[in-house]
Amino acid sequence: MPDSAKTFWTQMADHSLANLQGPDGIVRAGEFPPSSLNHMADDPFRSVAAWLEQACHLKLTGDYAEFDLANFLRHDPNAVVPQTEGDKAKALHEAFVFVRDPKNSAALRKVASTGFASSECK
Repeated sequence: MPDSAKTFWTQMADHSLANLQGPDGIVRAGEFPPSSLNHMADDPFRSVAAWLEQACHLKLTGDYAEFDLANFLRHDPNAVVPQTEGDKAKALHEAFVFVRDPKNSAALRKVASTGFASSECK
């Protein structure tokens, strides 16, 4: 990657205009987005976060709130990582169970305080 692209992405991240997390939710110094969308890795937890956002009518607010939700879901020891379309229902069900578990309420509030306006997950 040319130095100008590295400088660009570094400045974008420094000004909170880009989130450079990898598909595992970790930001690594010196790693930048690929030059083509075809080369981007999929983060299955962002997919589950988006499904949960729609199903629960979550009103995500703030920059990169979907990343925060995905990282929260990443800590679910029973998470179903969707590999096929058939896995969507299983992954979404497990996400429902995880976010509604009272043991996770403190952690969810921590995430919520940085990105959630309200939730109606039933």
